[in-house]
Amino acid sequence: MPRARLGLAHALACASWGAAAVLVASQPIAPASLALGGAVAAGTAAIGVLLPLRARARSVVVGALVLSLVAVVAVAVASLLAGELHTAVLVAPLAAAAGMHARAMSAAGAADPSLAPRVRLAPSLLGLAGGAALVAAAAALGQPALVVLAVVALLELAALALLVRPAADVEPESAPAATGSAPPARLLPLLAVAVAGAAAVVALRPALSALGADEPQPAGPAALTLAIGGLAGPPLARLVARLGLGRGGALLATLAGAAALVAPIARPGALDVLSAAVLGIGLAAAVALAELARRSGVTFAPRAVTLLLLAAALGAAIAALLLTSVPLPDVVLGASIACLVAGLGAWAPAPRERVA
Repeated sequence: MPRARLGLAHALACASWGAAAVLVASQPIAPASLALGGAVAAGTAAIGVLLPLRARARSVVVGALVLSLVAVVAVAVASLLAGELHTAVLVAPLAAAAGMHARAMSAAGAADPSLAPRVRLAPSLLGLAGGAALVAAAAALGQPALVVLAVVALLELAALALLVRPAADVEPESAPAATGSAPPARLLPLLAVAVAGAAAVVALRPALSALGADEPQPAGPAALTLAIGGLAGPPLARLVARLGLGRGGALLATLAGAAALVAPIARPGALDVLSAAVLGIGLAAAVALAELARRSGVTFAPRAVTLLLLAAALGAAIAALLLTSVPLPDVVLGASIACLVAGLGAWAPAPRERVA
């Protein structure tokens, strides 16, 4: 039962952060400011991941949820008093809380095989998709953004209620002994290049959808992308598992890079939905690639995860800088996609590795 509560709390926390992130991204914010917010989010999440775990996973998750809840309530109260919504200030505290939460849940899942399936990447993406769908439903029903913030707070309160209940057999210590193998030395920097390119794509895509728009953007496409990635990722991994991490990884990397090429067609309406669906396939390929690596015993230390998050922050920051100086976001997006495809292609084994 404690493991079930921890898994459910993880799902509720992911849903709350998905709703908050999509709410911020859907507001009528200048594209450069939105991309800069993505850089801040990735950077603060890296700090949350790098913080050493000195308590059980449940205690760290409770602390992350409390931090997130205080930030959401403070923004809601300030918005009520000022008569204007200021969701941008949520970016840093929520990203730091999400980083702490992810680090703790990853450690708990590594120490407890029965908990691991509930806290992996795919179910986490489904939780984020559920939160994004809540934002889309609120917009369809004509509910103000403050209602979404209230729902976010309720989700986090529910997660806290699941975690603060006393239990006889709580989850294991959150610092398990490392198992598996580290990624090849040449892979990590190339993967960082891929993550930087992917972050640039994510940062630039809302700018393409919002060209000439001064109203909040729809949250449905983001929910669709996340849902497809979470649902299709594990089956796709099983489909290509027989090829192994080398050939299977190269195939999935090619699929993810090819799917990213549709991002420039993102526009409000049917094309935006089509682009979101294809990008969801690309996200599913990335999830499958991570699943193949996990099954092959490849593990990433917290410092390596922090490096990848900092690479994402750099990619989003470069996108923000270019959006302020280059009036052709499609050209910038094309450059970032080239970076993404080049980085993902690094998963293909080198000739001497194939010979070996």
